[in-house]
Amino acid sequence: MLRRRARTAALATLFVIVLYALIVEHNAPILRAATMSILLCVAQLMRRPFCGLNWLAFSALCVLTYNPLELFRAGFQLSFVQVLALLTIVPHLYRFVIRRHPDAEIPADADSYAGLVARRLGRWLVGLAIVCISAWIISLPLVMFHFGRFAPWGALQSIIISPLVMVTIVLGFLTLIGLAIAPPLGQFFGLLLRGSTQLLLRFVEHLSQLPGTLIEMQRPPAVFVICAYACLLLLAWSWWPCDGERPARRHRRTRRIAGTFCALVAACTSACGLLLARVGSPDAVAVYVLSVGSGAATLVADPGSHAALFDVGTIHNFDAGQTAVQAARALGVHKLDLLAVSHANFDHYSGAATVLAGLPTQRLVTNPYLVRAADDEPAVRRFLQMLPECAPAFTVWQAGQHVPFGNVSLEVLWPPPDLGQCWEPNDRSLVIRLSAYGRSVMIPGDIEDAALRSLLERHADGQVDLRADVLIAPHHGAVVRGDTAAFYAAVRPQVVVNSSGRERPKLTAMLDALAGADVRLLSTHDAGAISIYLTTDGGIEIQTPFAAWTVQACDGRE
Repeated sequence: MLRRRARTAALATLFVIVLYALIVEHNAPILRAATMSILLCVAQLMRRPFCGLNWLAFSALCVLTYNPLELFRAGFQLSFVQVLALLTIVPHLYRFVIRRHPDAEIPADADSYAGLVARRLGRWLVGLAIVCISAWIISLPLVMFHFGRFAPWGALQSIIISPLVMVTIVLGFLTLIGLAIAPPLGQFFGLLLRGSTQLLLRFVEHLSQLPGTLIEMQRPPAVFVICAYACLLLLAWSWWPCDGERPARRHRRTRRIAGTFCALVAACTSACGLLLARVGSPDAVAVYVLSVGSGAATLVADPGSHAALFDVGTIHNFDAGQTAVQAARALGVHKLDLLAVSHANFDHYSGAATVLAGLPTQRLVTNPYLVRAADDEPAVRRFLQMLPECAPAFTVWQAGQHVPFGNVSLEVLWPPPDLGQCWEPNDRSLVIRLSAYGRSVMIPGDIEDAALRSLLERHADGQVDLRADVLIAPHHGAVVRGDTAAFYAAVRPQVVVNSSGRERPKLTAMLDALAGADVRLLSTHDAGAISIYLTTDGGIEIQTPFAAWTVQACDGRE
């Protein structure tokens, strides 16, 4: 557009792409897009041909070399499947719909600018529709598998909001450039960017409230995904234009009949897999430690349709409450007996308002000191302001209480009712142990040195038994000075689950020194959401998106 040579344009584009990749979050789609775009620019500089499929494969290798676990995550799979469709299916569909004029034929609209604009706009709209519909269809099996939901109008809504998304992206770049060149110009574009972003968010919110926009469903099994993509590949193969010499009509007809028949078989198999998907929770008490980054959200469900959520928050730029609501619905949980907020830290309550608005909740539970501190602590005031008007009244739990909860026994280990005002909010966190079928799981919130020391003293005096088979690591796996190692030794867990958005090498080293191979450490940072099942025979089954195993009884404990 600036009438520069192709290699000059490639250098400028390369600079912008690298700058963009450095600014934004380093997830699989961003790394894939940046790698492919850089290869495109390098090919232009070296006068090499366009090889989109090779670049896509190379970018997949780069992402998996950076983090092999990305292979099992939704972002990686959706990104590469959709781009594969854009590189293969979309061009053929576009050429089929837009019958290009022969080179010798002059378009009739060449006499007027209005005709030229109408022609270009029409083709742009056709291309946008083909892209959105193809991406929606190709990603549908993975979306159903990973998120347990179906958006019937997803393609149409993507077509509607795409122009506004493009405007927002362009304004974002203009804001960055303006701030670097002339701050007043950048501030002007920043105001436009803010308005565009707010309009986009409101538009998306209105679209999400239309009837039938989102249909919740049970997650289908993996066989559904495999067979669905086999169906699409067979259909594409049977009707794909043949390169080289034109095959005989009989051969083309045979290939189409065979491909269509195999696709129908794959479609029937995938439909059967969808109908036979497991419905409901297993015959066990389930504890789900959700993956919310640096935050906490633990969902507990028993076979008797009782469910509770212990903390729901994160410090990252997403709504942990929405994650918890989606997880609950996918697991067949449509109401909560209680929502417990251990203490007034944002990474433990940021999603509470969303959960209370999205799931009917009977009780809102907290420690005895949270509401009292509303006048003195801004974090508490913020928490109370976030709660919707429909929120239930607070129920206060304190040390020594035993709370019946379906097949689960809830025991409150901390805090006692007589703590002074000098105690930090973290050390006033609720510490809860739930027990079922002779097994137990401890959820200790963010307790630190003072609370750990007091609990150890009570444990030594026989006032409380700290032992538990599974321990959710206190304070997201932080190893504070003093009695952290002694606390883990007193609990004697067989499994430690760390809800954190980063590695905790000190925790790993401490557990290796204490128990070595006798303790298994899991982190949501590496494994994603972690499912813990306390089974009726006294066993513990652990499942992650990557593996599953059973914890056997040890130390003579039942």
